Formats: sequence, structure tokens, C-alpha cells
Amino acid sequence: MRKLILIIIIGALLTVASSNAEGALWDGGYHEFSEGFEGEIEMINGATADVTGGEIGILLSYDNCGLNIYDDSTIGLVKPFDTSSVYVYGGEFNVIFTLGLSNTNIYGGLINEIKATDLSTLNLYVKSYEYDPTGGDFYVGLLTGTWLNNNNNFSIDLVTAQSIDHITFVPEPCTFYFVTIGGLFLYRSKRNIKR
Repeated sequence: MRKLILIIIIGALLTVASSNAEGALWDGGYHEFSEGFEGEIEMINGATADVTGGEIGILLSYDNCGLNIYDDSTIGLVKPFDTSSVYVYGGEFNVIFTLGLSNTNIYGGLINEIKATDLSTLNLYVKSYEYDPTGGDFYVGLLTGTWLNNNNNFSIDLVTAQSIDHITFVPEPCTFYFVTIGGLFLYRSKRNIKR
């Protein structure tokens, strides 16, 4: 009898797992994901979404979808296609893989790997960074540095050597320092005028 009950329980769990494996389809409109687990989510037809928590195995974004990802999120793979726009403000990621004409803006987070292809762009908002073209697990590139918005450190493996060609560092460290120095000069000149 125990074996039969165990078989029924395992069968029920496998049925639930297989139904969750199909994932969710976000077809247009606004969506929010804040808790729980979803194996796969596919966004199409201009859908927009805020991911504020929970865990997602694979998140695919097609067409001209818009996606915002925040601190309490854990995602295995984020894969924007076509003309999707992704904004990453935090969270944990195994891989961010960009394709097509997608535009991804990363302000923070724990990211293990980045792969960029086609005409996709990635803007990394950093305070400082270093690029080692032979570093990382794949020996084709390692990015280390500090995020601009929260001063957290990052270390990101590039999956392909060409991925670096798709990355723009904003602001570039020289630009950041020039803006800071210019601000100090303006402040001092205003102070001198008031005297």
C-alpha cells in the first residue's frame, strides 16, 4: 500500500512539474512577476513587465517588448530578441544573452555570464571597470568593476570574444571624471562670484 501511495504522489508531482514546464505566455499588455517559480516565460506583441521578485528559469522577450528587472529576482536565462528593451536594476542571473536589435541596460545585479550577438547593444552603467580579454571561464573575456548606482562590485564572464563589441560602458570613466571636475569648477566659480 505504501508503494502505491508513493507512486501516486510521484505521479502527481510529475504532472504538476510537466504542466509548469510549458511556462507562461505574456501576449501584449502589462504583466508583473513578484513571487514563486516559473520555468519559462515568453513575452510577445509589445508586452511590458516588471519582475520584482521570485525565480524564473528562462525569460524570453520578443518583438518590441519592454522588461524591467529588480533586486529580489533570480533568473537563469534572460534572452531578449528583435527590438526588445530590457532594464536590469538588480537581481541574480546566470546568463544574459542578447540577440537581434535588442537593447539591454544594466545598472546592477549579480550576473555570471553575458553573450551578445547580432546588432544587440548592452549599456553597463558603471563607476569603474576592467576588461581582461583572456580571462574568465571561457578565456575570451572577463569584466570586473563597480556598478555606478550602488557601488557593488561585479565580475562577469563573456561567453564569446565578440560580446565585448556590443557593450558600452556608461558613463565611461573619463567622461565621469571630466563631469565631476567640471562640476567642481562651476561650484567654485559660483562661490567666487557671490563674494
